[in-house]
Amino acid sequence: MVLTNMKILKSYAQNIKRRKIDMTLSENPLGCSPRVIKKLTNIGMKTISNYPDTTDLMNTISREYFIKPQNILLGCGSEQLIKLITQFAIRKNDTCFIQRGSFSLFLKEAKLSGARIKFFNPTQKNDFSQAKIVFICNPNNPTGEIILSTFINGCVDKFNNTIFVIDEANGEFMKESSVKKAVRSNNCFVLRTFSKAYGLAGLRLGFAIGSTGLITKLSCFQQPFPISGVTCLLAKTALKDKLFLMRSISFIRKERECLVLQLNKRGFKTSDSITNNIFVKSPISDKLIDVLEKLGVGVISGKEFPGMGKQGFRITIKDRQTNLLFLNKLDQALACIENKKLLISDNNYD
Repeated sequence: MVLTNMKILKSYAQNIKRRKIDMTLSENPLGCSPRVIKKLTNIGMKTISNYPDTTDLMNTISREYFIKPQNILLGCGSEQLIKLITQFAIRKNDTCFIQRGSFSLFLKEAKLSGARIKFFNPTQKNDFSQAKIVFICNPNNPTGEIILSTFINGCVDKFNNTIFVIDEANGEFMKESSVKKAVRSNNCFVLRTFSKAYGLAGLRLGFAIGSTGLITKLSCFQQPFPISGVTCLLAKTALKDKLFLMRSISFIRKERECLVLQLNKRGFKTSDSITNNIFVKSPISDKLIDVLEKLGVGVISGKEFPGMGKQGFRITIKDRQTNLLFLNKLDQALACIENKKLLISDNNYD
């Protein structure tokens, strides 16, 4: 395949430059479970020198989601699984539907597989009868908004010759999940990751859930050892620390509510997020992003999310101090654009 537009094929993560005040990548502001750090300091030599055995981790995940190990395929992050699924499902000139304004890797991998791309809006009526594969992000990235399970279930049932990929990278923030639907259907994958709520982004671990038959077929495309023994051990430890997971979700919810309140006070419209991402709408987003970068602040432009159709930028919720600094710099950026002096106080973030 000849790559004629490399810019389209680069994801926003490849373009990110870490700033002093970094609001870009979706990382847990609390880090990871203390149990994971403790386990890391006590890892034995065999865990490192031997080839990994994923049995214990697979069993732990299966108990967590009330499914069988045969319904799970591990991968080096959900990103690797997205690539794997496109290799498995798409042939040249197949039609691929991608949720408008969602994760850029869907577009990249579909294009690399030679697919014809169409965007869709989940709030509208859609006909997927000609689609080979449909990518849905729930909760969505960058908006953090939920897609109703009635829409997803209805599509999976109606278009049973189409493969649906439900990316639940931030699924821990939702009460509902499409896991049960995926296990009971022969045309649906759910993707999960340890990078977000569990705070293990550096370990690169994700997993696909589907029917036994579908997972068996997909596993034929997987490498024999996609993850390390260290990753297996630490991920299993993270899954067992329910308190840290609950604390992370609660912390992010509180900080998100505060940030949304302050952004709304400044006249910004924000997405109805339930996750650690917020999409901030602004008609002057290009200017704001440019000034923020000069002030040492990193955000992600809405242009990085294919088919977004909205002016704005995504921020990821951080710790209180970083969030305060972001608001401070945002005020400075607005003042700079408006060419006015502005007195800034951190005390209004209570």
